[in-house]
Amino acid sequence: MENFLPLSIELWKQFLNRFGMPNHIAPDDILSEMARQKDHIDRLGISKAPCVLMKGPGGTCNYFIINDLAAGAVCENCGTSNYVVFLYDPNAGENLEKKTFLPRAETYEALGMTPNHPDFMRFHPVPIYPDTDLWFCPNCQSIHRFAVDGDGQLSMVQDALAPEDMAVAFSE
Repeated sequence: MENFLPLSIELWKQFLNRFGMPNHIAPDDILSEMARQKDHIDRLGISKAPCVLMKGPGGTCNYFIINDLAAGAVCENCGTSNYVVFLYDPNAGENLEKKTFLPRAETYEALGMTPNHPDFMRFHPVPIYPDTDLWFCPNCQSIHRFAVDGDGQLSMVQDALAPEDMAVAFSE
């Protein structure tokens, strides 16, 4: 999709400037937050929205519900294309041209959301920094890392992080 990356970068910068992410869910709180939001996540999972930001009492959260239809089964265990992305990059607005935006451009194309479509702006993709960001499978209730494969492409690690590994994951 032409202009996907430049428009994604511009929309992300606008989002950060307008809303920021003041409601920060710590890695140790992911499972309890996901249990609290389960019904909401399930409802959004059956919608056609490719990416939905979450808000809490303190404002916009640092996580987004993603339905990445073009990716197919992102979780090899359950086969879902729905997942939740947690952003922990302390420099979320920097080096955006080097980050991968999710959902993928092909998902927006499949839904008929070209970069000029108003829903593209409403459900804009989010940048992933694989060193710090995490993804959560709502079906399996498991937390995972991102990685970069040998071709430099973002991949979704299938091995779940154990609760005792969460502190280690964020002290590196």
